[in-house]
Amino acid sequence: MYNSVEVLDILKPKIKSVLNKTNFQERENLEQELKLKVLSKLPDIDKLNIPDFFELLSKEL
Repeated sequence: MYNSVEVLDILKPKIKSVLNKTNFQERENLEQELKLKVLSKLPDIDKLNIPDFFELLSKEL
């Protein structure tokens, strides 16, 4: 359901924000670790079957 590239693109501003609060020497490693963690959690998120806005709206009506 989720494209990994799209998810990383969406989260890129937040990742950069976190990286700016870290030591310069650690930024590259932290960026890789954050991206790996996000990608490793994508299958778990897909299993949750969270409805999108329109699915939720149709259930409410």
